[in-house]
Amino acid sequence: MNRTALVLAAHGSRHEPDVNDRVRGFARMLSAHRWFDEVAVAFHQGEPGFSRILDRLSADEIVVVPVMTSEGYYSDVVLPRELARNARYATIRVRRTGPVGTHPGMATLVARRFRKILLDHELHASDTTLALIGHGTRRHARSRHATWELARKLRQHELCAQVVAAFLDDDPQVESILETATHPNLIVIPFLIGDGPHAARDIPRRLGFIPSDDVSLPLAGRIRHRYVVCDSAVGMDPGIVEVIAELARTPGGPVLQEAAP
Repeated sequence: MNRTALVLAAHGSRHEPDVNDRVRGFARMLSAHRWFDEVAVAFHQGEPGFSRILDRLSADEIVVVPVMTSEGYYSDVVLPRELARNARYATIRVRRTGPVGTHPGMATLVARRFRKILLDHELHASDTTLALIGHGTRRHARSRHATWELARKLRQHELCAQVVAAFLDDDPQVESILETATHPNLIVIPFLIGDGPHAARDIPRRLGFIPSDDVSLPLAGRIRHRYVVCDSAVGMDPGIVEVIAELARTPGGPVLQEAAP
């Protein structure tokens, strides 16, 4: 009987250990369910790297879940290229799922978070704009797609008066939401995996907050006569583990390498 393994592949960070520890926490929770014989993590920035993780496993069949919010340069170019550098690559079956952020369940997860923020801050949906902030990159045309698609689905939920999207590294920029938001309350949800520098410092500063080095999200305050709540990254929600599990256990996704019989 073939042994199976799950690899959680994330961008990671060499300077913010909490970002990588978050993904390791996902792996521990998934390992406890014993759905796979092995559960491991791999990082673009961190150890083990994508190019070595397969050689650390004994499984014959490996499912790789990109713990990333969107298709793009790292999930579609870097990850497959680096996995192919493992010595075992040609002898095993490797299947890559879609990135976590493209799963249909993300809309439900974000909607739940949004409703909780409304309650916590005693805001009315009819007076509130929801802004999703994706990373985005000009290096890959599809890096924006998951954020736009999630915003579209949330509009269908009729959660609030307005749903907009912006990006850290693409257009429209983060700052633009202060102009495009048309309601007195603005809830900003970073469509990111962890509360690293982008979520904890970059987004708040670009919106007009002055976060300290030990900032604790969410942040709330008045900016340009509007009440703004800047939430934690989507990946900080406990429900993200359920999304990862469903991706990993549902057949589908490209087979990167089919072992020879």
